[in-house]
Amino acid sequence: MPKQKRSLVDFTAFKETTLSLFCIAMFFDYVGFLGPVFYNSSYAIDTAGVDHNVAIYLLAMVNAPSIPGRILPGFLAPRH
Repeated sequence: MPKQKRSLVDFTAFKETTLSLFCIAMFFDYVGFLGPVFYNSSYAIDTAGVDHNVAIYLLAMVNAPSIPGRILPGFLAPRH
């Protein structure tokens, strides 16, 4: 057990300019990349005229190719 009680987050780390810029860049990266993915179904219904029953599966269709992309590198990594 530690002798002193520590805080959960060390905010003094954000005094480093490099870390602060990296965190800001990652925030905008995730918002810019993942945000629009969740609006694909409503966009498809409103604009492209896709049936509602198909549009609810668009998020799963977009994310389905990531399954082999997450599994295969684990098998290939020890060999290469």
